[in-house]
Amino acid sequence: MVDFSTSNAGLRFTCPACGEELFLENPSPERAAEDAGTPAVAGEQGISTPAREPPVEATESVVCPKCGHAQRDDYACHLCGLVFARFDPASLPPVPGEIEQLWRQIENRPGDESLHRQFQQQALAAGLLEYATRQYRILGRLPGHDELAGRMLQRLQNQAQARLLPGTLVRSGTSRRGFGRRGWMLIIALALVSGLLHFAWKYGAFSFLSGR
Repeated sequence: MVDFSTSNAGLRFTCPACGEELFLENPSPERAAEDAGTPAVAGEQGISTPAREPPVEATESVVCPKCGHAQRDDYACHLCGLVFARFDPASLPPVPGEIEQLWRQIENRPGDESLHRQFQQQALAAGLLEYATRQYRILGRLPGHDELAGRMLQRLQNQAQARLLPGTLVRSGTSRRGFGRRGWMLIIALALVSGLLHFAWKYGAFSFLSGR
């Protein structure tokens, strides 16, 4: 009868006739998987496989340098029509350092309402509505900032419209008042002429019928 013993390393056989020993080594999980042509099973023999990375989704990685619109097409902006290859950074209006500093503070403290008010007021006063809009669109692409950026964009547009409306309202109000006075004068004049014509016709017809 052949004597044998087992261990984690393999099997050891001893011949009772001659005393010769034969050792068979246990194959590692990786070696066994290679021999079988199949991947090793995670968790067996203390071997673990790295987790598979999730697939990378296509994102709108192209940002227009003029208006801040994000898209996948790298030829021309779908919002403002800028052809990216023809863009010249020198064509953008210069931004005062104070406004740039305010925006850097907003990037560090995006929830500070007072900073947003100062930035918007100074940007509109300097005629930099396009710059401010671009900055907020870029801010909206950051995780967790889309709602804030959308709200600030709406506020910026409202303030820009409010700067234009007062003069328009004054001019239109003046026009309405002027047209109203002229209209009333015209109505009164027409009423007088109509009354005179009616009186003349009535008096003339009465004279004609009476033979005078």
